[in-house]
Amino acid sequence: MSIDQPVAVLLMIVFAVIAIAVPLIYMGVQNLWNATGLIAGVIMVGVFVVIFAIGMAMEWRGTPLNGCVAGGDCYCENQPILDQPLAVKQPVGTLTAYFPIFFGLLILGWTEHERIRGLNRLASNPMRNGSFFPILYGLTVIFLGIGSMFYHASMTDLLGAFDPASIMLFATLVIAYDVYRLAKGDTVSWGWWVFLIVWGAVVIGLTVLIFAGGATDLVSMGAIGLAILIETLIWVAQRIADNPTTSASGWVSASRTFLNGLRRPWYWYPLMLVTLGVAIGVWLPSHTGAALCATVSEQFSVWQWHGLWHLLAMGAVPFMFYLMYREESRA
Repeated sequence: MSIDQPVAVLLMIVFAVIAIAVPLIYMGVQNLWNATGLIAGVIMVGVFVVIFAIGMAMEWRGTPLNGCVAGGDCYCENQPILDQPLAVKQPVGTLTAYFPIFFGLLILGWTEHERIRGLNRLASNPMRNGSFFPILYGLTVIFLGIGSMFYHASMTDLLGAFDPASIMLFATLVIAYDVYRLAKGDTVSWGWWVFLIVWGAVVIGLTVLIFAGGATDLVSMGAIGLAILIETLIWVAQRIADNPTTSASGWVSASRTFLNGLRRPWYWYPLMLVTLGVAIGVWLPSHTGAALCATVSEQFSVWQWHGLWHLLAMGAVPFMFYLMYREESRA
């Protein structure tokens, strides 16, 4: 059987307390009370917890069910009873969505520790010099968890759209940051304003497509695909630029022009692809009726394989991106 509702609600409270209390304790122990980024993350989580608690108390009544309920494919957990009023309709799917929230808070804590301690203050890398970029990145990773939790707990059409919206937000941030660095936007004082304006406009437009146009999978998967394409081009271009041959001299010149001096460690992107590949390898057969599907009546259904997707694709991969961005340099 799946996790009982009283246990699910209790675990939600425990995880919420951990997500809010641990950063506050950390700030107290480290004397980081001016850690604005981490405070913003805690406030973001706190506001979400309040809204989420209200939704659980109302058992998510008042909005139409997500289309996956009628279609019979909502990643298996509690599939036969998702049309009933429940405080947490998919407990395992909801609780494991805390992984990106914890990773996001870790990123914010790391960033603020370095900023307040004066570490890497003179670094040219925007993800290490105390600028707003790592804070924006950490908050975006937190929202990955929030969007997923709204979907798995409510199974409603409106709140369920926050899941693909959060994926879109993260993927477009990766794309925008890559373009910002390739174009050397970080070398001019007004570059980050252009970044915010362009990225903000794209996010607003795609959000309208998701919530008003219903283009959830098209937008989220399209953004992920474009992000993977750009990351692959950067990785391949650097491999060519670092290993020039006479026969490929034209490719070497084109690669160096494309990179515009940007350099990354070679290992992070392949590692991310492997991790994402494992996550997709779990995600696909965790659909209803597939090999890793576990409904309420099946043995071991207390563990849902979709939860591993949350850990790997929405927690570990974004954290690896952060580690890679921190190690970027210019030739």
